[in-house]
Amino acid sequence: MRVSVLGSIFLHVFILLFTVLSLPLFNNNDLEMPPVIQVELIEIAEKTNVPQISKKIEEQKEPVEKKKEETKLNQPISKPKDEKSNEKVKDPSDEEKIEKTKLEEKMIQNMPVRKPEVKKKDKFDPLKLAELIDKQKDTKMDNPEEIIEKDYEALDSTPSLDKRLTLSEEDAIRAQFMQCWSIPLGIPYDDTMIVKIKIYLNTDGSLLKPPEVVQHERMNKPSEKYFRTLAESALRAVRRCDPIKVPDVERYDDWKNLQLNFDPREILRG
Repeated sequence: MRVSVLGSIFLHVFILLFTVLSLPLFNNNDLEMPPVIQVELIEIAEKTNVPQISKKIEEQKEPVEKKKEETKLNQPISKPKDEKSNEKVKDPSDEEKIEKTKLEEKMIQNMPVRKPEVKKKDKFDPLKLAELIDKQKDTKMDNPEEIIEKDYEALDSTPSLDKRLTLSEEDAIRAQFMQCWSIPLGIPYDDTMIVKIKIYLNTDGSLLKPPEVVQHERMNKPSEKYFRTLAESALRAVRRCDPIKVPDVERYDDWKNLQLNFDPREILRG
């Protein structure tokens, strides 16, 4: 029994010591005090008290203003410029020019005005007219037969309208070439797509030399690819139709050199 009592006593003492040492209340650690902040209390009154700093600023400004006034007084006084110095000095040459112009004006005013001379009209003299008529009677015609022959030669040299190539004949020649022309597709046909070709023919209607496109400048431009393909197709049509049926051989000079317009819109219209 004694052992159990002593054991319980020691156990209780150990528990008490453990609780005393482990709890923070029993620690004697010094608590840190927060920093002290000073606060000034201001009384609200009807008038505000100006701090003494403004007086110091005013005292500093006064000597600066005094220094500025002293510097102004020490500066040299600039004398006003004479009004005469501002005036431009007149050049004697200007006065001479003015005098010369006045003299010229006086000379022009004093010059006498010349009246235009009126030409006297020749009086009509009937005797002179009679003399001229008599002289014309005396003059004879030199070789009147030669003059008549010259007139006939002039009439023969004038070209007659019958010998010229008519529009119907030109259209007939062009229609033969148009029948041989197959236009390419996918080209925007408008007024700018008319191909002009020069054709040189023999008396039998065959080509004397290769046909030529009049707008050869457009053929070389890279932006005119549609026109170039159209012109090449027209040239192929002229070569394909060689030879063609021609009008009268006696008028060969009228149709040996032709310039024909190849308009694709005529083929599209039918």
